[in-house]
Amino acid sequence: GTPVPLLQYDYAGSTISISAQLEEKSIKEKSFHLSRKERLHCFDFLR
Repeated sequence: GTPVPLLQYDYAGSTISISAQLEEKSIKEKSFHLSRKERLHCFDFLR
């Protein structure tokens, strides 16, 4: 399971890369820690 980048956008001046491992359906954030609400929102958007 190599994480596949699904979405990348700018938030508060920081680039965020959200990746998901299909077998685990997990989300990884890079460069910035998203709040739970934001993370769920992004997951719903990608899903």
